[in-house]
Formats: sequence, C-alpha cells, structure tokens
Amino acid sequence: TISLQKCDLGPQALILLADAIKFMGALTSINCLANKFGEEDLATLLTAIEGTSVRSLCGLTEGQTTADFSGQNLGPIDMKIMAAEYGFQGFIGAVDAVAIGGNTITSAGGATLLETIKTSKLKTIDIGKPLPLQEPYESDTLDLSGTGMDPGHILILSWWLATDAAGAVDVVYVSQNPIGVDGAKALGDVISGSSLKCLTIGPKGTRLLVNNEDVTELNFEGQEFGPAEVTLVAAATSTLAAVADLNISEVTIGDTGPTLVEAISASS
Repeated sequence: TISLQKCDLGPQALILLADAIKFMGALTSINCLANKFGEEDLATLLTAIEGTSVRSLCGLTEGQTTADFSGQNLGPIDMKIMAAEYGFQGFIGAVDAVAIGGNTITSAGGATLLETIKTSKLKTIDIGKPLPLQEPYESDTLDLSGTGMDPGHILILSWWLATDAAGAVDVVYVSQNPIGVDGAKALGDVISGSSLKCLTIGPKGTRLLVNNEDVTELNFEGQEFGPAEVTLVAAATSTLAAVADLNISEVTIGDTGPTLVEAISASS
C-alpha cells in the first residue's frame, strides 16, 4: 500500500507514478485522494493499473468493510475516483459503509457518487449522519444540522428520502449547512412525494412545515433567509394548499425578498 493522499500530485507526478506502477508487482492499494488532478489524469492512472495487482485507488485494503472519508478535503474528482474503483471491481466493492461528510463534493460529485450508490451493495452512506440503504431508518427525525452538507450531500439525501428506508422519517434538520440553491432545488423536488412533515432550514433553524393541508399561516418573523431558504419555502408552500397568510416582518432576506413573495404566490 502506498499513500499519496494530499501530496499535491499534478499531471507530471502522475505520469511518473503511472510508469513506476509497472515495476511494483506486489502493490495492491494506492491512496490518490485529495490531490490536484483532473479527469484526464484519472484516465492516465486507470490505464496504468490495468493488468496490475492494484485493487484500490482510495487506500483501501482487501476485506475492508468500512471506509471513512469524512473531513478529508475531498472534492468532485475524488468521487470519480471512488466511482472508478467500483467500476474496475476494486476493494471498495466489498465495503458496507462509506462516510463522505465534511467534504466539498459539490453537485457534480454528489451526482457521480449517487449513480454509483444506486448499483452498489452499500448498506450505509454517511453524509454527516449514517443513512441506511437496505433497512428502515429507526427514527422519525433526522438531524443533519451543522454537519457541513453541501449541494452534493443534499442530492444524495434527496434521493434517499424517496426510498423505502426513509419511509418513517417526517422531520429533517438541514439548517446551518451550505446547501446552496442547487441543493435546495433537489430537496424541494422530493418534498411532495416524501413522508416529510417538517424541515428546519437556514442559520437560525427556521421550522418549515410541509405536506400539511391544515396549515393556514406561515410565520417567519425575525428569521434569516438566503436564496437556498427562499427556494425551499417556495417548494414547501406548494404542499400547503390552505396557506393564506405570510408573515416575513423583520426577516433578513436581502434582495431575495421579492423572489420569495413571488415564488410563494405562484405556488399557492
């Protein structure tokens, strides 16, 4: 095993590594995560390990069943490295639980990993808290507040909320996370088809009811909303058919105020 994680590997270093791999007959694992290379460099590396004994590019070992990649400064290219290892049936294929929380994986990285998850044998994906994939979540509340989730993690969460494993979940905390507009859109798209009854959003943990025909008023007095929160509120109101009153007095919303009112009016 060789760990080259966070070694600032660039294209030139990868060319040298690719040549060296040919002479490392006993090498089974390389950790190439958190480096500075792109898709072409990954393709070079994948070509270099063809026909060799290398079975992991993520630093995994044979028989390993858990992989904690949380908080390792990973980005979207690292999600492609993981996906590639699944593709050549490396050691990651035997892993039951993967943790990727606390990384800036972006929407692109989340989409890459999600497609891999769908066809994998994973039992758990941890995006800040572990989400079971093959059995029901044991609580009706999922608290992911302040876990560093970005749009990529939210994309995975949104997919998960539509699965049988999330059937009992009706409250999800996503507050105090940089989920972005893309993340908010992904989450907003699944609200109406989920079992959700409440979200907490934004820096103040604003309570946002969803899928409730009895709610007639939305009171956001004194809260703080950015574009992501506006997007979620607009999505939520489309599931609140009886809402007639909206209180946004003393709400810090900046230039998103008109957008909020327009979106809510259009979805009501």
